Amino acid sequence: MSKLKFLENERTLSLLDKIVTNEAALAIGIMMFVMVQMTGWWGWLDPLLNLVVIPFAVATAYEYWRAKTRRYSVATNGESVIVALSVNQDVSASVQRHFGRVADIIISAEQEVGTKFLSPDQVHDLAKKLAARCLPHRDKVIYLVLAGPAGLCFQVGQLLAAHKFRIVPLSWASDRYQEIPIMGIEDIGF
Repeated sequence: MSKLKFLENERTLSLLDKIVTNEAALAIGIMMFVMVQMTGWWGWLDPLLNLVVIPFAVATAYEYWRAKTRRYSVATNGESVIVALSVNQDVSASVQRHFGRVADIIISAEQEVGTKFLSPDQVHDLAKKLAARCLPHRDKVIYLVLAGPAGLCFQVGQLLAAHKFRIVPLSWASDRYQEIPIMGIEDIGF
């Protein structure tokens, strides 16, 4: 199986099963080279290979491009999930007050890592755990309540954006949660 990091979900794993791995392509290439050298039948073998290999290569490239550029797996149909990230304080009561319901997923640093004071490695581990918990909900709008250090929030954002989730980030300000605007490359001015 290929080692593409951004393709770590169920849909694309089934896609990767269809793509010939580097080892299989090398074995096919070696067998073809030996056949051609032994028989000298390149004149009829070349067009046959083109008929088989070119459509397969085009289909593989198209599926790879489609998996890489796909934003969301299905339409959201108004479904949403509330994910709360809590490092220093319990946010469940304030989330329930703001949304009118309990958070679907609450990630607590003290429960997941064992401490409220996070080292850079623990920040990375906690961000990966949060992304893994969000993965089954990638077809829904994810309201992400961030209550933690900026470095952790930044890494969580990177991981969730890499998996192309539909996220509405929220942060505590002025005694309530407010949406954080999502910036794109066009907002930066490049």
